[in-house]
Amino acid sequence: MDERKSEIIELLKSKALNNSVRVAIITILYYSGSLSFSRLLELLQIPKSSLEFHIKLLEEEQLINVKDVIRPSRPGVSISLTEKGRETFKKLSEFMGGGNGRE
Repeated sequence: MDERKSEIIELLKSKALNNSVRVAIITILYYSGSLSFSRLLELLQIPKSSLEFHIKLLEEEQLINVKDVIRPSRPGVSISLTEKGRETFKKLSEFMGGGNGRE
């Protein structure tokens, strides 16, 4: 097995990416930029507690940033990919035949 395939296999075995919901979160954020927690919840259609768990894990792995935002209606959070998260998505996308994603 070549080095590139080994790298991808290790990436997929990682705690952060061994779950389809977390891969979906990274994919959505890559193409959408930053999103609110509530918008991610709406897009993924999973329980709030599940999204909180996945967000915490991705943040611990330094793949996403979670920032508090102040809105007129109520406080919230903005979630976006870190540079490490963008690079991780690009590697996955290349491996799955999707090219580099957007530039």
